[in-house]
Amino acid sequence: MTKRFIKTSFRLLCVALAITLIVPLAESTAVEEGMVLYLSFDEDGDPTDASDNPTDVTVHGTLNKADDQFGGQAIEFDGNAANFIEVAHANKFAGMEALTIAAWAMTTNADALARGIISKRVGFNNGDVYQVFSWNDVKMYARVNAQNGEGIQMVSETVLESNVWYHFAIVFDGTAAEAERGKMYVNGALEGTFSHPHSAVGDSDASLWIGTLNSGYAQTWLGLIDELRVFARPLSEADIALLLAGPTPVKPRGKLATTWARLKHQ
Repeated sequence: MTKRFIKTSFRLLCVALAITLIVPLAESTAVEEGMVLYLSFDEDGDPTDASDNPTDVTVHGTLNKADDQFGGQAIEFDGNAANFIEVAHANKFAGMEALTIAAWAMTTNADALARGIISKRVGFNNGDVYQVFSWNDVKMYARVNAQNGEGIQMVSETVLESNVWYHFAIVFDGTAAEAERGKMYVNGALEGTFSHPHSAVGDSDASLWIGTLNSGYAQTWLGLIDELRVFARPLSEADIALLLAGPTPVKPRGKLATTWARLKHQ
């Protein structure tokens, strides 16, 4: 075997490896466009925002980690009002023409109490710009700008069952026709299209709450939340399908030019 043959074979192997890495990265960075918050919950310590221009994340009370469905970790909430996550306000979280919220969630005790997954408000109709929560009939609900009228408030067809993982995506597009500005996807399937009177998410300097509707609310989420992302754009059904397929590498950031999120799951 000649040295030239060995060198050529090595180059071809390097090219093949580069292609297998670059293609998923290209797909993931396309999905990442407009992402303003990413909580993977895979850190050994407290959660951090892995989006561009990250925002401070604070754990209030005591929260534990648990295994997620991908071999990584999810954050576990016990329903206690004292235990939740606060993400500090940043301008990137409000005032946008379009919004998508996507995450995996599991309830360990399905009930009809209002239990927040993510919310940005001081209280109802007070700095209140969006939230996703389970509620009546044990279904998923979502609101933008505190609009809760019939046909405007987003409600899933799916009835949540205990100990079952669900992927949800809530899309608000203020540039769409008024009758089509809200969409709710569960496990990648469109479960409803909703009207909305507003053409943009309202401005608010309220914190972003994870696992509760606001500080001091009566109860928190009871179960697991994983892979939580917020986008300042309307994700397409194809984008949502990529998120549903599982964690993907994210583009390099900062000094860690070769850092990959969730690479251990690939």
